[in-house]
Amino acid sequence: MHPGDSSGLVLGGGITGIAWSSSRHRASVPPAGLSALRTGGRVSHRGHRAPGRWMDRVLIVNNRAKLATPLACLALLLTWVVSPAMASGRSVRPAAQTFRMRALGDSVTAGFGFLSNGTEMSVLDLPFCVPPGATPNNRCSSNSPNGPGQTGPVGWLLDYGLANNVSWAAQSAHMFGLTGTEAFQNLAVSGSTPANWAPGGYLSPVLQQIIADDPNLTVMTLGANPLLSIFLTGRGAFCAFTFSDAELRACVNRFIRAQQVGPLMKEVVSELLTGPSNHVVVSLYHLAIPSVTVFSAHQIGILFATFNAAISDAVGSLPQYGTRVAVMSPPRFFVGLGPGSFICPGSGALVDGPSHQSTATQDELAIDPFDSFCAGNPWIISADTGIHPDRQGYAQFATVLAALVRQHGWGPPPSS
Repeated sequence: MHPGDSSGLVLGGGITGIAWSSSRHRASVPPAGLSALRTGGRVSHRGHRAPGRWMDRVLIVNNRAKLATPLACLALLLTWVVSPAMASGRSVRPAAQTFRMRALGDSVTAGFGFLSNGTEMSVLDLPFCVPPGATPNNRCSSNSPNGPGQTGPVGWLLDYGLANNVSWAAQSAHMFGLTGTEAFQNLAVSGSTPANWAPGGYLSPVLQQIIADDPNLTVMTLGANPLLSIFLTGRGAFCAFTFSDAELRACVNRFIRAQQVGPLMKEVVSELLTGPSNHVVVSLYHLAIPSVTVFSAHQIGILFATFNAAISDAVGSLPQYGTRVAVMSPPRFFVGLGPGSFICPGSGALVDGPSHQSTATQDELAIDPFDSFCAGNPWIISADTGIHPDRQGYAQFATVLAALVRQHGWGPPPSS
């Protein structure tokens, strides 16, 4: 406990007496700050405000049992070490653990497409892994125990996916030398939206817990849901039939405004900044060309660029931008098509680079007789039709984050 903090305990019926003692004080009646509702109530205690070290004990007596037995008396033990810095109200952590990293957001941070043991899901798993309903439960994600077909509540692995080292959050934590759940928690939920994390959303309590942990660094991807499903399988697919790039951008932006992506992103990030030690890094999205879509590869590029611009503009408008908030961009996940300046070995075609799209997408692009395609090493899984990164793709995010954190001085102190 910090000075002035409170601790509480719910009481059952029949409680008629409370005795309080301290290594600094002793009394038969509680001091100011210790109170209880005697029947079915709560005993609460507020810690000392003066610096020092001592122990407080609250003994709750149940007269219904007429005995002072271990089952009839409950001791609530509150101990703390208070330094002068804590007495001043500043947040102080033990020297052995001075850095906390948290992650939140959607499937790109949760590592969708990977099971809890770090293996990729199969294409046959996809129908049973798609996030269910309005409150996704994070199934088939690298930080979750929920596997294909599971319909229970949202859940996270005990180590939040640190051991399987799939997500870019986990890979970054390893780069920073973080170990244990005090230092690292990836609380992202596949399928979640900005509205889910904003005040009133079903994940808002998780956001508040992150704030209460007072992290030093919080990383996230957020804003692509539900937009991506709207464009790939919903009403937004009609934007593919526009006649110019300008018309396509205007069509996409109408859906972005309807989902209030900008205002909700600002709300979520602003909430996170109420944590006094927190620095927030919002990552933009990688370019992913699905193997099944009515949009051309060029149009998909415009879709993602427009998503990213809306997110970047919203976060960049916050007054803390540059001092406590940053936006990062993963490296381009090359398509393997022109225009570009990379000369493809073998064909000599000028393309953006050797393709980093999924194997399924590359197979489709390779048989298009109207384009010169340049194959390359995939950074995206195929099981979800070519949307989410694989381990190597997440490593690109992690590398960019590590460089940004070093640049801003937001990382853990160098180990001695």
